[in-house]
Amino acid sequence: PFDGDYYTRTHVRSSVETLHVLQERETNGVRVWLAEVEVTRQPVVFERRRIVDDALLDRNDLDLPARTWVTTAVVLNFDFRPDSLDAEPEWVGAIHGFEHLASAMAPIVAECSRSDMGSDWAVQGEARITVYDGEPGGVGLSGLLFEGAHRWLHACAATLLRCECDVGCPGCIISPYCAALNEALTKRATRALAETILSPASASMNSINCSPTLHRN
Repeated sequence: PFDGDYYTRTHVRSSVETLHVLQERETNGVRVWLAEVEVTRQPVVFERRRIVDDALLDRNDLDLPARTWVTTAVVLNFDFRPDSLDAEPEWVGAIHGFEHLASAMAPIVAECSRSDMGSDWAVQGEARITVYDGEPGGVGLSGLLFEGAHRWLHACAATLLRCECDVGCPGCIISPYCAALNEALTKRATRALAETILSPASASMNSINCSPTLHRN
């Protein structure tokens, strides 16, 4: 067994492009898509860090090919923005934090391992969180998330609001799977987003439309 005093991790550059929206519904003010997406992931940095204090020992750029595949996904579209998150860094921290919650809570609804699905987030233009099947073509996990979207979003928000830490921990918004190494996270901002999702005003916006859509993004 390895008995060194360090651990390693990689920084992965990722992107997700929505190809086709298959079904659409609205849950707690969030527009939810079941979609076909193209995922691209590429390891770009390799680090060694000391276990005892997480100090950076060395950091090296990687020149490795990207992997691209088409799969199914659930896309969360945030058409609203809480007044308290007017500053862009706060909004970025909220969406990134909620992406971690969405990824962590997905196995509860999709009945899978956390490593069976991947996730991504973006705030350029309209803020979106995408959680996708890890296998090319998909194996039905995103469909289960789409059908259970209300339960999923409620579990994400409730998990955060129950956590008593101040700035984020592995029990709420800190993720061991984060490709961005848990940077640009803000618990206070994520909490404001979660409270908005759980508010009666958001819940009253619910309407369900499961008919297929034919547009392409």
